[in-house]
Amino acid sequence: MIFRYPSAAFLLLLLFGLASVPARAACISEYSPTIGKSAIKHLRPTSAPPVGSELDGDWSTAAQAQSVRCDQNTTLKLVLVRDTGLAPGGGPGRYQTGIPGTELEIGVSYGTNTKIEMHAGSELSIPGTNRNVPVPRTIVARLIRTDSYVARTGEIVNIHYQAELRENDKTFITYKLDIAKLTFEQNIILMSCTADGDKSQVVPMGLAAISMVRADVSPVQNYALDVICEGTPAGSPPPVRVYFEGDATPEGLLRLSELPEAAAGIGIAVTSTSGTPLPFANRAKALGMTWIGRINGKDRYRFEGRARYVAMPDAEPKPGRADAVMSYVLDYN
Repeated sequence: MIFRYPSAAFLLLLLFGLASVPARAACISEYSPTIGKSAIKHLRPTSAPPVGSELDGDWSTAAQAQSVRCDQNTTLKLVLVRDTGLAPGGGPGRYQTGIPGTELEIGVSYGTNTKIEMHAGSELSIPGTNRNVPVPRTIVARLIRTDSYVARTGEIVNIHYQAELRENDKTFITYKLDIAKLTFEQNIILMSCTADGDKSQVVPMGLAAISMVRADVSPVQNYALDVICEGTPAGSPPPVRVYFEGDATPEGLLRLSELPEAAAGIGIAVTSTSGTPLPFANRAKALGMTWIGRINGKDRYRFEGRARYVAMPDAEPKPGRADAVMSYVLDYN
């Protein structure tokens, strides 16, 4: 009994001493700032970017460059602490805005612009060289165009966001947004055009005798493409152009589909009503569509063309089934 108590006491002290020694942090930083923004300028794009690109944005940056120094290879993580309250969007750091044709993207950057280089959940590898390594110093919020049509105006309210750059439980930088209202306005032509009616159209070519094809006098078939556009501005209707995709020769002759009992040596010459060969895979040569009118705020356009069977260059026409397929691409904005 005399010897047991000191032994037990010594054991308890030893365990207590081991538990009280703190683990040495792998990384240190000269600063531990909070980078944030409570007001974003009125967003107003100055150009019409393609779908998937930035409409406009804003940022907040630390006064000085930020860096972290680690004595061993370390992975830092950008941890989402407080989400925006908005529904998730179509990609990392993206949120639905309720403004048609847009999503809000939030992330961080090394520079002082709206380029996003990390989103919440991303990791950053810091080498264990005991040298200062730059880390993001800027929080960015920007609107992304997600559709052909973008609303003229809109607003997003009560955006509250916080992310922290961490090594385990140690926070180096906090990035925050607390925005009561973000407003958006644009007066650029950002419209949406689609086929007016069935997107697939069959042009009956009828029957053509081989002799007529050889003599280049096969019947001409007329066709039309009708398009309806929304979101067009008041005043003069904006231009809408069209070009085509398909298996065609450089001269604009549409090759026949490879089908059983297909004809040979025959193509389909497709032109505008003025006889201009249709441009295939060539946006620069897109042809203008004719504005038909505006009904209930929607503009209608039409392209009219002609098609007929012709003999392919240096080929002997042979009878058979003669079908072909092409698609059209609308060019606007």
